[in-house]
Amino acid sequence: MTGGPVTTFVYTGECAGTNMITVTYTVDNDAEGAIKALGEAYGDDASYSEAPFLGNEDITGYWVTTPVDTEGSGSYMTAVARDYMDGALVFELTGHMSGDEMLDIEVSDYLADIIDSVQFVN
Repeated sequence: MTGGPVTTFVYTGECAGTNMITVTYTVDNDAEGAIKALGEAYGDDASYSEAPFLGNEDITGYWVTTPVDTEGSGSYMTAVARDYMDGALVFELTGHMSGDEMLDIEVSDYLADIIDSVQFVN
C-alpha cells in the first residue's frame, strides 16, 4: 500500500518468519477502497468483512484476510482500515505461524497490543 506516510513495527523476538504491522495513511482511497485494493494484491484467497474498528461501535472497520499457508511457510495477511481525515488509515499485518501455539499466541498478543494502543482524539 502506498500513497502516504508509512510506519512499520517489526516483531524482533523469537518467531517464524516476518511478523510486522505496516500503518499507512492514504488520500488515494477511502477505507473500503483501500481494503479492496489490498485484497486484489492478496489474490483469490482473500476474504472481506466489516466490523467495528478496534472495538469502536461508531466507526466501521473494513477487513481483508488470507488463510494461513499450511502447506508452506505459514504466512498470512490481514489488514483493517477506517476512514480518516478525507482518506484511509490502514493497518496491514504480515505474519507467519510457526505451529507452536504458545509462540504464535505470544507474537499475536504483542502485535495486537500495538494496534490496541492507538488512540484517536476528536
